[in-house]
Amino acid sequence: MLRLIVGKAGAGKTAAVMEEIRRAVEQRRGGVMLLVPEQYSHEAERELCRRCGDSLSLYAEVFSFTGLARRVMAQQGGGAADYLDKGGRLLCMALALGEVGSRLKIYGAARYKAELQAMLLRALDELKTACVGPETLARAAEACGGALGDKLQDLALVSAAYDAVVARGHADPADRLTVLAGQIGESGMGPQTQVYVDGFIDFTAQERAVLEAMLRRGVQLTVCLTLDGLESSDEIYALSRVAARRLLGQARELGEETRVERLEGDGKAEALRFFADKLFRYTADRFEGDGSPIRLHAAENVTAECEFAAARALELVREEGCRWRDIAVAVRGFEDYRGTLESVFRHYGVPLFTARRSELLSRPLPALISLCYEICDGGWEADDVISYMRTGLAGLEPEECDELADYIFKWSLRGSAWERKEDWRQHPAGYGAKYDEAAEERLRRINALRRTLAAPLLAFQRQSAEAGTAEGQAAALAELFRRLDLPGQLAARAALLEENGQAALAGEYRQLWELCVSALEQSAAILGDAEMDRSGFGRLFTLMLSQYDVGLIPVSLDRVSAGDFDRMRRRSIRHLIVLGCSDERLPQTQEAAGVFSDEERERLLALEIDLGGGESELWREFALIYNCLSLPSDSLDLCYARSGADGESLRPAYVYNRAGALFGLREQ
Repeated sequence: MLRLIVGKAGAGKTAAVMEEIRRAVEQRRGGVMLLVPEQYSHEAERELCRRCGDSLSLYAEVFSFTGLARRVMAQQGGGAADYLDKGGRLLCMALALGEVGSRLKIYGAARYKAELQAMLLRALDELKTACVGPETLARAAEACGGALGDKLQDLALVSAAYDAVVARGHADPADRLTVLAGQIGESGMGPQTQVYVDGFIDFTAQERAVLEAMLRRGVQLTVCLTLDGLESSDEIYALSRVAARRLLGQARELGEETRVERLEGDGKAEALRFFADKLFRYTADRFEGDGSPIRLHAAENVTAECEFAAARALELVREEGCRWRDIAVAVRGFEDYRGTLESVFRHYGVPLFTARRSELLSRPLPALISLCYEICDGGWEADDVISYMRTGLAGLEPEECDELADYIFKWSLRGSAWERKEDWRQHPAGYGAKYDEAAEERLRRINALRRTLAAPLLAFQRQSAEAGTAEGQAAALAELFRRLDLPGQLAARAALLEENGQAALAGEYRQLWELCVSALEQSAAILGDAEMDRSGFGRLFTLMLSQYDVGLIPVSLDRVSAGDFDRMRRRSIRHLIVLGCSDERLPQTQEAAGVFSDEERERLLALEIDLGGGESELWREFALIYNCLSLPSDSLDLCYARSGADGESLRPAYVYNRAGALFGLREQ
């Protein structure tokens, strides 16, 4: 059976589902699942525990689609498969391109360019999400012909080769949901199983296949979608409306009973409910009630915006008595604001948690590895050498780095100067200076520092030059790690950070070492005896590290949360502060990127290959804005900067102006 629960944002769909699950737990009915997006799974589990108590885990569980895949695989087999991580997948793509590169018409150069390999891997992910395999691509290539046909033919070859490489002892996480859809038929799910699906705008082809497999097993499936009705024409609900119709069509084809329920309830302030309802409607309506929980603010720049957010949070806590966790800050394109927001909140003493995972390449260890290759392949340029020593992992103290860097710059030392066995004899004070005892002492110290710094790098340069395979290159890099005593250095740094009360950063340093070692082991295991010189391995390994990130865990739950619109999944937000309400950010423009252009996506859609893009992405952006601005129950603050980072003038976004028109508001 398929039951659809529909309603506008805030209509009470989630609350209704939570209440049904609570009653099922009270009646001790097992086989109840709540399926939500990955970002919302922790929040949903906390909310269910609050409602259902300690007995929840005996009768009901919260899953994301990937979490459900892991559970079913553990029960049905396949759970022990060695799933590749992001870096391992990139290595498999490099190996696959090495096998079929000579047969490719458009992407033959990808054998030698790690960046192209990453782009093709992203294209492959997109195709797998859409359930498009090599055979489908080959048929589409014949139908299209021309440049698009050649592109599809290349992708068919790459896809088949990649799957063959992965199958040599590994599994691709991009295939998890496809495997899940196949295993549900043999699982214990059946008419006694109740599955609730909540928090999605629409579903990918893989996710639809999983839901269809549940319907085939007779699962009692309840799906919540945000829309005002199946027959309406409001564009803001277009994607959810299409998803609802597809699900109903699938259920009817399978002969399953269907039911559609529409909810109208709302626990928000009347003004916020009015705002959400009229936000994207073409009406001249105006709120007639008393007061408005919505406020408009204009700031001079991004820093002033962040200062306003901190001041507003302090005001809400001090004057209105709310908790920090009741407040959230949302910014579309959050990375542009992260550093400033964190700095300002820290300055004003406002506890903040930003939903993020830090990129690995911005950390000292990956930076050191990248600089090793730049130094050896780039002729020991002074800038590269100095950046390398300042990572803090090259064996020199900060004051020693300063002394050596000053000498290198003064005499423009590079290339063969580092390989000479003789001591450097240029005077530390520059041309024309006299050599006295103090100068000789400085020279002895500088030459000792030079050898401490250069010895591991020169050994790495020789060993990597002699290695002709990926395994040999990995061994050379591992030997460099040993010479620099990186495990000991990182452990000591993590211990010092922990002593200073920086537990989160200490944990990040431990993750760094584990991720780098794992990446190196995978490089040797997957690429093995594949021919590769130092330059090629360096580019691939550095790009591989860029695929990883490190997660941060908040040290306290009572903090203001901040993140991008697509990270705002919390249902308990009382006060929402939206920054960056300029027309350059809302809606965020989607630049054509990757393998397919918008025109090519339209042509593929005519061949029943739906890869998204075009108009559907615009509606997805508007749905994201609508869902985010509909979250708060008590107040909403909209703020934009009059000038951007480069000093250019910015205009307020449509939603900002719309709020002003609906409530007769003026900027504060």
